[in-house]
Amino acid sequence: MFAKKRYAEKTQMRKILAMHEESSSIRKVDDDVQDGVVPAYLLDRETTTCAKILSNIVKQKRKEKAGKWDVPLPKVRPVAEDEMFKVIRIGKRKTKQWKRMITKVTFVGQGFTRKPPKYERFIRPTGLKYHLLMDKKILILAGLCSHKGKRYPT
Repeated sequence: MFAKKRYAEKTQMRKILAMHEESSSIRKVDDDVQDGVVPAYLLDRETTTCAKILSNIVKQKRKEKAGKWDVPLPKVRPVAEDEMFKVIRIGKRKTKQWKRMITKVTFVGQGFTRKPPKYERFIRPTGLKYHLLMDKKILILAGLCSHKGKRYPT
């Protein structure tokens, strides 16, 4: 049943494309225009041909087909650097400001190891560092959680 419907759509598109190919030749439209009705500077302009209309129809159909499968994604707000990182002052006089502490939850890989604290540019607090996806609400919303209390690795 679906194949029959699809076949009908394809034949219709083939007919439109065939008409488009036939009428895509460059030619002016021969309208019954009396002399003196159209100004001289407009005489060389062409009016819209059947080919232009057909090509617009085909383009519109393609856009509709492409838009049918688009998944609506939620708009994600970009996180500002000031919101994401907190500047850490280091040194005896607290003058150096090249370290940053991450203030949001981050996911790190299974084999993640810290650099020595002296050379660590981005400090990830242990409480905000996740190796596993543990929030059950997120899993339920995503449709991944079917068993209660089960952890899913990232």
